Amino acid sequence: VFVSIVCDLAQAFPNAWLVMDTASTRNVDEQALNAVMSKLSQDSWFRWKCDDPGSLVPWGASLEESKTFIDAPKELFRALPLTFRLMIRFLPFLIRRLVGGYKINRFLLAS
Repeated sequence: VFVSIVCDLAQAFPNAWLVMDTASTRNVDEQALNAVMSKLSQDSWFRWKCDDPGSLVPWGASLEESKTFIDAPKELFRALPLTFRLMIRFLPFLIRRLVGGYKINRFLLAS
């Protein structure tokens, strides 16, 4: 179903940007262990697994940019609570493990 949606968007909106998030297999499989996701209804959990956002290319979506939470602008980090800022600064390996599979992606739809 998802493949046909991306293909349909590419046909309807050639050369448009498609911005979407993706979650890795690990992120999807371990949602029950996630402090935030475990409190949400399972109806709101991720279902689609995407370890490589570039895999959408054959469907008509060229990956232009892909970022994790760690790649966010410094302005965003300044707005975070002190605990998170310290964790990001002194424990980046831990944060990358926790959030590295969740990405915000910008695609260019095929013309």
